[in-house]
Amino acid sequence: MSANPGLFDHVGDAARRFTVRRVRETGAPLDPAEIRAFLVATAEAYVAEGHTGVDEAMLADVLPRVQRFCLAMQVHAGTRTASNERLFCTVEPQVKAWTVAHRRATHAAVDAVALRAAVRALVDAYRAVPGQAHDDDGHAELVERWVGWYSKMTAVRVEGTRKPGATHRARQEADFEVYMVLAWEREVAEREGRAPRSLSIDDITDALKWSGMKRSQVRGALERLRGRPERQAHIDALTGTARDLVEVLETSGLPKNRLSVLRTDALAEKLWPSTTVAATRRKQRQRLRAAVAEITAAPIDLHVVVLGEVTLVGRGRRLPEGPEEFAAELVRQGKTRQIPAGILARRQGDWGTPEGQQAQSLCRVVASHASDEDIFRVLSQSGLPEAAEDFLRVSQHYGDLCHRDTLGWCSEVEERSEGAFAGIISSPSDQAGAGVERIRALVQRARQDGLGAAWGEYISEATTYACRLSRAEAAPARERIRRIGVALAQAPTPEAWEAVMLLSVASGRPGRRARSLSLPTERRRPGRAAAPKTETKAVTASPQKAEFHPRHYGRTEIPGWLADELVCHWHISSLRPELHALRCAYAGITLEEAAALDTALPFQDSAAAARAGLRTILKTWGGVVSEADAVLEHALHQAVIAVDVALRDRGDEALVYANVVVSRIEQGLGTVERCASLRADLANLADQWAWALAQLDAKAATAA
Repeated sequence: MSANPGLFDHVGDAARRFTVRRVRETGAPLDPAEIRAFLVATAEAYVAEGHTGVDEAMLADVLPRVQRFCLAMQVHAGTRTASNERLFCTVEPQVKAWTVAHRRATHAAVDAVALRAAVRALVDAYRAVPGQAHDDDGHAELVERWVGWYSKMTAVRVEGTRKPGATHRARQEADFEVYMVLAWEREVAEREGRAPRSLSIDDITDALKWSGMKRSQVRGALERLRGRPERQAHIDALTGTARDLVEVLETSGLPKNRLSVLRTDALAEKLWPSTTVAATRRKQRQRLRAAVAEITAAPIDLHVVVLGEVTLVGRGRRLPEGPEEFAAELVRQGKTRQIPAGILARRQGDWGTPEGQQAQSLCRVVASHASDEDIFRVLSQSGLPEAAEDFLRVSQHYGDLCHRDTLGWCSEVEERSEGAFAGIISSPSDQAGAGVERIRALVQRARQDGLGAAWGEYISEATTYACRLSRAEAAPARERIRRIGVALAQAPTPEAWEAVMLLSVASGRPGRRARSLSLPTERRRPGRAAAPKTETKAVTASPQKAEFHPRHYGRTEIPGWLADELVCHWHISSLRPELHALRCAYAGITLEEAAALDTALPFQDSAAAARAGLRTILKTWGGVVSEADAVLEHALHQAVIAVDVALRDRGDEALVYANVVVSRIEQGLGTVERCASLRADLANLADQWAWALAQLDAKAATAA
């Protein structure tokens, strides 16, 4: 390599162009003296342009090397004349077209003899025109060059004829045109104040007549946009196991119009919990074969057959003859497809519902197993979507380091929003701090009180769920949330959430609604000897334990000013300081003493102290708390008075009731959702206290 690459590249390129031009102009080999003089002149011009670093030793090294290269170049002299170029430009496309047609017609390599005859005929036809035949056109040499080049072309496979609308681009265009017609109908209907018409295939075809789109293309586009209701009707008519198996096969990433081989056990594990019992596995395969036969018989373009350890699946393609040999060959080639693990969401019971999926995301966040989707779902349901974007922005740089450590993830987000690099690396949102506090609070609550307590706190604070559960038709969702909380409360550590979930799923029949079932009566086996009759004593049924059943009270509609007061930051809130002062008055301490405490504010441990705190509350009653009480129909003031009366009549027996009422008032005025149900909660607490007193009086009467 030269010590001056710039000089070498400049001189070398100029010398190569000079060599080709001179050889083709003269038709003779390159003259060494001529190329040497050209190189010297080119080097002098290079230096004259202002380039530095060129000395005599460098020129003595570079120029001879370039000269030797140019003299050794194999340049075809040719006969590049004007007539030669006209002949080439005219006949070249015809020769190429003949060669392509010959290959497609014969499905074989190009015949050199036939090609030579065809090229000569084309050249003779060109030169037969008056004024186009010249002695310097080099037609004989061109014929040999065309034959030598195109005779190397091999056979090509037959190019299948495809319909105009069968390409991916054509389908996209058809989908767009049909979608625009449907959108236009919706817009016109909205403008005219009527319901949109259900456009048929013929209506849309007439509207798109200008585009030349056929009826079959419109039908395909409608099926892709609206689905295939007749096919879905056939799927809905299948049994539960067959219907779930169809969903597994269509959501596991299997390609369409292809044959795929799957592990039979992997399919079974999508429908039932994994097992190592041989009898259970045989029963599962038996049920799979029954479901597969039902699926194949239905007109849904899905063909399946169970072949022992593997299953052959055809989506939009029929099974071949001899499926055993075909599947064995795919297995031998290592083409067994893998499908995502885990039981189908529909067969997970409560854990397959939206509430169950949300609970799994929360558990993964708490146990430091979270993905970006989990953290986004948890924060979005909490009303902090912008904070979720801050978390995702951090995970783009740290990846699995964040996913394996939720608290570390929170620290990175906090560092970017409030640390030394705040606003430099990225611009954090206003919700970043609230999102970090939210995640940390959930993790701390799960580690201290368990996953069940963290789930309960999350549901009570999540705005989306609170809105859903406030409706009357949300009773099933409330029951599912309760069952999920009971299951999570059994986890010894947050990291054991998945084991608890699998135990909960395996405890019932997958795909069936959870319910409490009584054990059936014992059945004697055939041929079993009857036990001797013995005298039995009449057994009286034990009385059922009395339970309190709360009544339904309507929710309170919160006005705008109170809702703004409840959701505003505690720095500018007028309600939060009054609630804090109310709580300190009940505890019997001053605000300065409360600020010095490292723990939460204590509750009273005697009826006299509790009554003194309640009297202080009633004396200082007013402000925003009083206005909120007016919105709640004075339920707060009445509850405080009722507690004071209970403490007077029952003493320490009513102490728990008093502490619960004060705590419920403080928590109820913390969020909009809790405030809307605060009046109902206090009424239920009063009913429960009256019920408890009635139970105590009944026990006393029975004992007397």
